[in-house]
Amino acid sequence: MSTPDAALTSVAVRPGAVADIVEALPPRLRKRLDGAVEKLLARPVTRDGDTVRIAVDDDADLTLNAPGGVVRTAEDVVCACLLAPSCLHRAAAVSALTVELDDDLNLEADEDTVAAANAGAASAGGAAEPDGASPDEGDGSAESGEVRQSHTAGGRPDARDEPSPLNPRRGGPRAKSDDHTGARAAPGMPTATAVATASAPGTDTGTRVGTGTGTATGNGTATEITPAQHAAAHTLWKAAALVLDAGIPGAGAVQQAELLRAAHSAKLAGLHRGAAAAVSVTTALRAARADDPAHRLPDLAEALRELLDTADQLASPSAAAELLGTARQAYTHSGSLRLYGLFSEPLRTASGHAGVVTYTVGPDGALRTVSDVMPGTPERIAGAAARAVRMGDTALDHHALTRAGLMVSGATESPTGRLGAGASVRAVSASGAAWDADPLAALWAEPPSAQVARVLRARELPADARRAGAELLFLDVEILGPVAASLASGRGDRVAARCLRTGTPVQLLVADDHPALAFRDNLRLIASHRGLALRLVGRLESGTEPAVRAFAVAPAPTTHGPAAVLTREGTPAPEGHPVPVLTLAPALKGRVNLGLDRLQRADFTTARPAAVTTAAAAARADSGSADGSGDISADPAPARTEHAGPGDHSGVRPVAPPAATVAPPHVDEAPAYLVHRQVERAVAGGRPAVALAGTLARDTARLRRDGLTTGADLLEHLAASAADRGRDVFGRLLPADTERLARAWLATAAYARAVDAALTAHAWGPPGEL
Repeated sequence: MSTPDAALTSVAVRPGAVADIVEALPPRLRKRLDGAVEKLLARPVTRDGDTVRIAVDDDADLTLNAPGGVVRTAEDVVCACLLAPSCLHRAAAVSALTVELDDDLNLEADEDTVAAANAGAASAGGAAEPDGASPDEGDGSAESGEVRQSHTAGGRPDARDEPSPLNPRRGGPRAKSDDHTGARAAPGMPTATAVATASAPGTDTGTRVGTGTGTATGNGTATEITPAQHAAAHTLWKAAALVLDAGIPGAGAVQQAELLRAAHSAKLAGLHRGAAAAVSVTTALRAARADDPAHRLPDLAEALRELLDTADQLASPSAAAELLGTARQAYTHSGSLRLYGLFSEPLRTASGHAGVVTYTVGPDGALRTVSDVMPGTPERIAGAAARAVRMGDTALDHHALTRAGLMVSGATESPTGRLGAGASVRAVSASGAAWDADPLAALWAEPPSAQVARVLRARELPADARRAGAELLFLDVEILGPVAASLASGRGDRVAARCLRTGTPVQLLVADDHPALAFRDNLRLIASHRGLALRLVGRLESGTEPAVRAFAVAPAPTTHGPAAVLTREGTPAPEGHPVPVLTLAPALKGRVNLGLDRLQRADFTTARPAAVTTAAAAARADSGSADGSGDISADPAPARTEHAGPGDHSGVRPVAPPAATVAPPHVDEAPAYLVHRQVERAVAGGRPAVALAGTLARDTARLRRDGLTTGADLLEHLAASAADRGRDVFGRLLPADTERLARAWLATAAYARAVDAALTAHAWGPPGEL
């Protein structure tokens, strides 16, 4: 598919405008819409202020009126061709633009808009602004139901987060029940088959599938669902079921427009979370059909599961209030805060936003974030990181805040830990803290297994109800070397390491593959230094093997015993054996943001453990002290070259993968991937791919042999739902039951997700514990 012009990528469109224009097309033209989008992307584009013009042919131009970079209504798209307004050009143009749910997604809004949105959220049944908060305390940063790391980003993307005061990445006060036993069957709404519980590998006890009637049982406050909200939820369900039935090949521009119509209706009805989920699915579908390198099938499957699950739970006459979501999160007074910079994460979202999020820690140990995320391409990330933080009078940019601190008075923050930047907020620069000093050191004091349990609890909450940093792990590791490409199962660069505290083998993954970011090059450079001890921050990756997507590193304190280094054969290194040490330049102040800073070979020296008190001390000694003294004796190292500025990556060539390879530890893997394969196959190919699954009998046999009998039953039910096509008296196929397929798929996806959580907890648990 052609690459959109830069002038087009900077313009977004509202879901309602897309739905209106596509709906106005005659049926004969709808069949040609996907081809028209491809042709339109190859046409010349010019932009003059808020007006974008596309030369659709030699005699006619199509004009987009986009105040603030957003096309809001169908009337803002004008074509000069003879068939307008019912022409393919208008529909193709809006189908090629990034979808913007509404202005609330702009993360740099003015304070009056924030206050008005908070008031609107309260009247719509969302979270009202608490007593004592005033309009001028607005942050200017709004959150949609899903502005995630795409993981992209860094995926959870998704820029994801958790609840409770457990430190990590966004969070809410209430927990969402995972009880899906007995799906709701409200009038006009299909019943979803759901899974009650999932078992650990080899034990499939207590898992059951049920259908029936009931009510939502979330731990949060229940709210009555209005008829309009019920109808909007049903529309969301039907649109998502049609997408699942068609799969990626069949979910073209017309199908996407129907999904956006459902999102628009949900937004008007106050179902903000469902609307955001529908937009995320649409964006992921477009990336998949355009062969975007950032597309990941598991991310699309998870987005579709979230949409169907939300719509299903809203079928109940009363549902947990958090299922409705909010247009904006209310900001409350936090008084005075002393914050210490922790690290910065580059962020790319599925909704077309890009920027940087900086994590800070207060004396209470809770994580809070300061962000600069706006609509744009990943190329704006470097500029955002070098821009001054929007808080008070501080001149610190995000690079500097990572290594410094802030004194904030009149602070405001959202329930997820996002700090506000209202007119009443005052902030001045302050000194930072090393990762091995309080209060930051407390983050690494929690046992890894307890951290994993905290992350898994957070993932049971909706993405917009997770506390800042909820999915982060804080580990001390020793690098063992790169995992062989043949052993990485085509999953990209992986670095073998072991947790210094527990000895658990861990794999470090690239957080984001985008070439504008330094993650891959930095990880390759780290992998080439076997025995290197690091303190790192990363996001938990689910699976039977402990794995983390690394975001930031620093030299690790050697407080885990003298035998912290292993030889290539896996035996303890003899005393005095030279080991690599991370000795950073003074400008980096002892830590590296792997996505924003670029490591150099001069940052790695060798030292003898007998003469080293801590690796962190080595880094400080290398940086120089007032009297020039130090307590380490390092082997001669090459003369240090000067670092370029943190944001200056010009002329940097990619680092080649290290030649040395390490085999990952053998894992007795439960075959949960067989369930995931069928779940993702349904999304990729739709009903035909599931109905013609040739290996299903072999897969279900293995699942039953390994004790996952519920998984086998669900796969058989999914295949039967896809293959069940009746015929009329003339032998013609009757319309497929898309809702039955959606119910079966949702139950299977929920089961796979629950089993993943159990396997992940087992992989990180104490040795020998099941």
